[in-house]
Amino acid sequence: MIPSRRRGRARSLATLTALVAACTFPPGCSSSTEQEPPRCLAGSFPRAAMGAPALRPVAGATFAGDDVVDIADASGDRIVAQRSGKISRQVGDSAPSMAADLSAVVGAGRVLGVSVAPAALGGDLFVSMLLPAPSGFEHVVDRVPATGATFDVAARRRVWTVLRTDESTVGGRIAFGPDDKLYVPVGDSALQSTALDASTFYGKVLRLDVSGPGPYASPPDNPFADGVSGLAEVWALGLRDPGRPAFDVDARAAWITDVGEAQLEVNRLERGASYGWPTRDGRGCSGGAKSCPSDGARPPEMSRAWSGGGPRVADVVTPRGATHPLRGRLVLLDRAAGALELVDPLGPAGASSVSPLLATAARVVTTMGDGIVAVDGDRLLELAFDGSKPAGAPASLLASGCAGANASPGPGAILYGVASPLWSDGAEKKRWVFLPPDAKIGVKADGDLELPVGAVVAKTFIVDGKNVETRLLVQTELGAWDGYSYEWKTDQSDAELLPAGKTKEVGARKTWTYPSRVECTSCHTAAAGFTLGLELRQLGEPGAPDRFGALAERMVTPPDVAKYPAFPSTSVAGASDEAKARAYLHTNCSMCHRPGAAPAPALIDLRADVDLRTMDVCAPPLAGDLGIVDARIVAPGDPVRSVLSRRMRSVDHARMPKLGSRVVDAPAADVVDAWIRGVTCP
Repeated sequence: MIPSRRRGRARSLATLTALVAACTFPPGCSSSTEQEPPRCLAGSFPRAAMGAPALRPVAGATFAGDDVVDIADASGDRIVAQRSGKISRQVGDSAPSMAADLSAVVGAGRVLGVSVAPAALGGDLFVSMLLPAPSGFEHVVDRVPATGATFDVAARRRVWTVLRTDESTVGGRIAFGPDDKLYVPVGDSALQSTALDASTFYGKVLRLDVSGPGPYASPPDNPFADGVSGLAEVWALGLRDPGRPAFDVDARAAWITDVGEAQLEVNRLERGASYGWPTRDGRGCSGGAKSCPSDGARPPEMSRAWSGGGPRVADVVTPRGATHPLRGRLVLLDRAAGALELVDPLGPAGASSVSPLLATAARVVTTMGDGIVAVDGDRLLELAFDGSKPAGAPASLLASGCAGANASPGPGAILYGVASPLWSDGAEKKRWVFLPPDAKIGVKADGDLELPVGAVVAKTFIVDGKNVETRLLVQTELGAWDGYSYEWKTDQSDAELLPAGKTKEVGARKTWTYPSRVECTSCHTAAAGFTLGLELRQLGEPGAPDRFGALAERMVTPPDVAKYPAFPSTSVAGASDEAKARAYLHTNCSMCHRPGAAPAPALIDLRADVDLRTMDVCAPPLAGDLGIVDARIVAPGDPVRSVLSRRMRSVDHARMPKLGSRVVDAPAADVVDAWIRGVTCP
């Protein structure tokens, strides 16, 4: 029997233990060290410090005969195309070797650009060329099959072609996008008046599916896929001399330059967009006219008058490396000015968003792996930063100050919970956030929280009572967000930073996926506010008197609880199937399936607060019917015909979401099916 004094102490200790345990989730709690300044801030996770930029020759990369016109990345090897049609492969710093000789095909013409297909499409070489034709010129794209380290010219096939009357403003710098589709920029030639006419190829960016047995197919999600109001191949229009598309996988955005008659443009490349040429040039009218029809033209992100005496050629690239000092910005090559420049896509449009990087006579710029490579005549140059300090995140989670032993929150942490949690294959989670001292949180109109620069968001995943992973999302001084994954040791003493993604078996026969740093930003999209769970309708639990907890004390304006009712989880009693299903889809799907985030063909809108017409889910699926007869994304009253339901219940290639989950959330799928049974499409 325990004496009464000891029983009192035991009860007090039990009460304290319960309170501490409770504070690992609810939003009203804060860590016991909340008043201590946080050590876990963005400054602990520096990107590479940028030293003086320089273009250094790539060892061994010189190519005799004629100028290099383009470079492609083949799993890290450099595929180098010369104007005459000679194609070389360079592995590392070794001497280049001949990979294909298309000089007999090119003849008196020239190579415009090259791109290597993704491994899933066989790694074949695609070559864009301008060839002589009886009535002028022919712009063609050929496919040359890969055969080990070379490409089989004898097996070359024509993919696409169009006749041209002249050889100016050709375009032709082709590229594969992250959707494995081939993007083909086509200049307007002398037929300027057709650039806005979707029934011609001129002045367009085409998007082709080259995965099938034929030369190509037009993807069903192309804006004119029906072929009635325009050519099915057309992706965007109203361009004069478009450069190579540049794809920012992190931001889920694509960019393209256009060489206007008087203006240099950097445009955001979007499905169905019109950029206004020939009626518009830059942000104004062509030919100096005082007024002109806008025709719904999308204005450029940056435009300015041409300056300098060099050729009017421009290219833009997006750095890929997770710690690259220029990540989050665009690198623009302006040959007329003889310069490489930085464009900040998050900054204001216009000249103020451009800053100088270095002077150069380079004629082409592109990405290779995590780096940037330029072409100057017959040699390759790599962009480097003299005196750069290596970037680095703390190698251990405890050293970062973001967590203590057994994943306890680090000093200064503010803990929070979410009302409708993201499904993570049944794992439990603990969440907290670190804010710089005295910094305030803004609130957007839709309820998303705007965390201050320097903030860090932490989430720990627990499987079968063991910490498996802690993920950190860090806001840098540029306003961008970087993701880091830490894997917990078996003895639970600390977690180690992972340099790349991985999978392993955890708990009772469960496969756990640790995301790479690029995969972090695949879900934490800019359109969704990056942090996802930190929005007013997600914080806390429905009916809780202090839903927003300690975070509310750091907000610029106290939030109106009534204006932002909490989402119901799929297990909450009393909520309708519609409310629970819409909240679940918002949490698990809308980070990608919303305007500004979804790459084609994911063009539906699964945010909780939009109406059914805006969701656009009653249409046939563009990304495949999964063998369902008369399929719809959502078939009113019929989950069996609904691709949305099938994807939630799949564990193969058809599964959604694509990342972070391998186990079906059956109760949630049942709730979504119940909602579908009651849906009436507008």
